[in-house]
Amino acid sequence: MVGKVIFGSDRSGFAHVFTVDGNGNGLRAVTGGNEYFWDPVLSNDGAQLAFTSKVGGNTEIFVAYRDGGSRRAISNHPAEDDHASWFPGNTGLAFASRRDGPWEIYRMAADGSNVRRLTFNGGDNRFVVVSPDGSRIAYVAQGGPHPNVQLMLMNADGSDPRPLLTYNSRRQRDDPGRFIYRPDWSPDGAQLAFGADDDDDGLISVLVIAVATGQAQRLIQDGNSPAWSPDGQRLIYKPAGDRQILYVADINGTPLYQLTGSDYNAWSPDWAR
Repeated sequence: MVGKVIFGSDRSGFAHVFTVDGNGNGLRAVTGGNEYFWDPVLSNDGAQLAFTSKVGGNTEIFVAYRDGGSRRAISNHPAEDDHASWFPGNTGLAFASRRDGPWEIYRMAADGSNVRRLTFNGGDNRFVVVSPDGSRIAYVAQGGPHPNVQLMLMNADGSDPRPLLTYNSRRQRDDPGRFIYRPDWSPDGAQLAFGADDDDDGLISVLVIAVATGQAQRLIQDGNSPAWSPDGQRLIYKPAGDRQILYVADINGTPLYQLTGSDYNAWSPDWAR
């Protein structure tokens, strides 16, 4: 299955959203203009997208059709909102927000109504992603100046939050994204891929963890931003280096091909049907 990949890029001078086929063909811009757009994510069926932007002067979550049509802000709050993830059937989204102080996880309907707060630990909770069946949410939680960083799971209603993986950093980390970054569910819901500085060398690697057992293994050394293909047989990742280029690897971590061009930066991929 080729599917469609959505990602952020600076190829037009601003951070904009682009799509490309999973084989690297058919590149097209979804957003444009003198604004910045980031963290794009496709719905499970690939029909709709969500992303974050400061269009209008406030950091909001927007939704649109996959081609960028009918774009509208739905989070509608003066505080920062970010890191959206779709529930199945395009019925709603989970997201992170600072509307109650620190970053916490919330959910809302697809039109922005019925907002509910899901986490209440007062820490830094971000990088939220909904499981393919919509029953669970994974996210990254950080606490303290020398953080204990955790990859967390909870039920879709916020109940039963529990750590799936805990790292005790020996370095100062102001951003949890520099230690555990962008978890992504495998299509069968059995695994999560994520980026982590698992050997404390300052470089991120791609790890995969079994949700049932909590057993993690490094799949790609010095890579980041993993995203599963719709059939679960491949992963997009970004190798280490000054230029951010997206590659595709098989499920053993073996590189297969370069997905985006070498003359511009690309980041935060998501892959759907």
